[in-house]
Amino acid sequence: MINAMMQAAERVMQVYGIRVVEEPVETIEIGSTLPESRVWIDNDPTDETLGGTSAVLVCADRDAVASDLETAISKATKAGYSGQTILLIGGRDGYTLGEDSREVIIRRAVVLGAWSR
Repeated sequence: MINAMMQAAERVMQVYGIRVVEEPVETIEIGSTLPESRVWIDNDPTDETLGGTSAVLVCADRDAVASDLETAISKATKAGYSGQTILLIGGRDGYTLGEDSREVIIRRAVVLGAWSR
């Protein structure tokens, strides 16, 4: 999976992240823009959005993607993020760091690759 993700990451982005989603891998459209994530309070989603899509930060340096992918995937799959599909996402329009460890909020995040968990 890491090699496939590296190929997907060949699209130059400002930042990369791993996101786990419920949707089956075959329904994910590569190149699509993801919706903004919601603010959660006490494990409940609110109507407020974060201004981008939440993900586990892979890195903000294209040259370091390979060395950081395994760590980010491990964090995403062990941190209670449920879902059957792992997405590699990226963004060119800015990002902010979230409140959780290694959380990144990517503005106008694009799906670069999708794999079954």
